[in-house]
Order: sequence, then C-alpha cells, then structure tokens
Amino acid sequence: MLRVSYGEDFRASPLADLNQGIAEGFGKLTNYIACYEAGDAIDSCNLPEEAATQTGGNADLGPEESQTMNLGLVWNITDNIDFSLDYWQLNTDGLIQSISSNELLQTRAKLFEAADATGMPRFDISLVYPGAAIALLPNGRIDHVTSPVINIGESEGEGIDIAINANFETEFGDFDLGLNVSKYLTYKYTFVDDGISVISEDQAGRHDVPDIHINMNFDYTLGAHSIHYFTNYTNAQTTWDYNGDDEKSGLYEIDAHMTHNLSYNYMTPWNSNVTLGVNNLTDEEPEFDKWGGFNGNLYDIRGPIYYASFSLSF
Repeated sequence: MLRVSYGEDFRASPLADLNQGIAEGFGKLTNYIACYEAGDAIDSCNLPEEAATQTGGNADLGPEESQTMNLGLVWNITDNIDFSLDYWQLNTDGLIQSISSNELLQTRAKLFEAADATGMPRFDISLVYPGAAIALLPNGRIDHVTSPVINIGESEGEGIDIAINANFETEFGDFDLGLNVSKYLTYKYTFVDDGISVISEDQAGRHDVPDIHINMNFDYTLGAHSIHYFTNYTNAQTTWDYNGDDEKSGLYEIDAHMTHNLSYNYMTPWNSNVTLGVNNLTDEEPEFDKWGGFNGNLYDIRGPIYYASFSLSF
C-alpha cells in the first residue's frame, strides 16, 4: 500500500498566553539606545543598567499554524511480517515565543538608526513586536521593558520512520519482534536577531537533537508465561562546545545511549496476572555534556528500577 497525506493545521493560542497577568523582574540590561544617542556603535555597546522587565500574556496573539506532508509505503511481506517506510515534513510558523529585553533594546536602537539615516520619523518597537514596549526616563536610562509573548517562531523538520514487525507461532512458544527507527533528516528553527527572524543551521544530530532513535522489542510467550524485552537507543550528538580551548580541538561529542528493560509475566488460572520486571537493567547513566549537564527529556538519572505488580479481573 502507498499512502500520501497533506494537511494544514492550527493551534489556538493558550488562554494562559492570552490572558496571563504581568510579572516584573529586575536584572542587568544593555542600554543600546543610549549608546546610539551618544554616537557609539550599537553592536559594540557595553552600557549595563539595572532595570525592570515586565513579562506576561498578549491579547493580540494569533494561532500557531503548520503544514504537514507524509509519503509512505506499507508492505505485508508475509502473513507474519510487515514493513512500513514513511517520509514526513512538518513546517510550523507563528510559534509563540518570548523576546529578550536586550533584543528589544537593540532592535529599537537600530530602528532609530535606520529612520534617522533616511530622514523618516522614528516608529515604535511595537510595530515590529506587537505588544512590546520600552519606557525610558528623562535622562535616557531604562525605566522598564515590556516583553510579552508573540507569534514569531518558525521551524522546519523532515525525517524518515521505519517499522518492522514479525510474529511466529511455534511448538516452542510464540515469538513477537518489533523494530522502530526514526531518523531526523533536517531540523531548523528561527531565532530573532536585530528584529529579523533568522533560520538556524541544521540542528539534526546536534546538542539535544539526536538524529536517530531506535526502539526494539522482543516478546516470548509459552502458555501462561511470557517474557518481554525492550531496548531504546539514542544516537550520539555533537555539541557547540570545543573539546579544548580552540577550534582545532574539535567539537565535543555526547556519546550514544542505550537502555534495556526486562519483565516476566505469569497469567494465573484465576484471571489474574503477576509481573516482575526491571527498567534500565544495565544501570546506564545519562550522557553528560562537557559541563556535566544532561537533558532530562532524553535521559533518566535514576538507575535500575525494580517493580512487581499483581492484577485481578472479575
């Protein structure tokens, strides 16, 4: 079977992002506007100030939108073996993101620079970032910056998914095997630089974005007894940090990671099940980056987890 699908989707802005109240925090900001007004270069500005940043919801938010495409092949090789291959694309725009206060200040300074160079009136930062605002004191120092969430992010992704499943009934018991492979071909996202949305380089295989995930399961059943094995593999990732102090040392690499889960199940004659198992059988530690951190969404800090369960149906 061949299958093709295309879809255009939207996600309405969450109520929290629309109606969240204003919270205020203080921190060091760079007054790019004062640097420009003093005739200094904006990009090399180093004028730190302690000022407030107001963050919160934005009633003018629109929906996040996406376009998806999938092209797939499904092949029942035999009555017991099937294979599927899918190529997918997912592009999103209007992603809800927050903008840093320094980005707002630098953008406003460059807007002033561009307007003054052409003799045009200076316009407000809210024309670039709806809902954003910058308040200055009479002496040019920063009073506060308002940085709400806005629809500005984009992402581009494509990949391949492969699945193989097989089951066999024999006089020695029943065997079930499954293999799932997911490969990122491309993953890009946007970030804001001087008021312009810039597309990143390909992140597939980079830090926190492993390009290959593999899951494999093996199940064996004999009468009332069954054994289940599951393994998860996460590919290595190249970080943005160097092994040493310069580029010649090469980029630091986070090693590949594989965990193993094993369980045994016994189905009793009185409609109940007894299960014994262990997750992370070989006590695999998380894969750490150069600075000793790890991604909690990819790795589990816990060692082997032993468990037992009993269930009864009536």
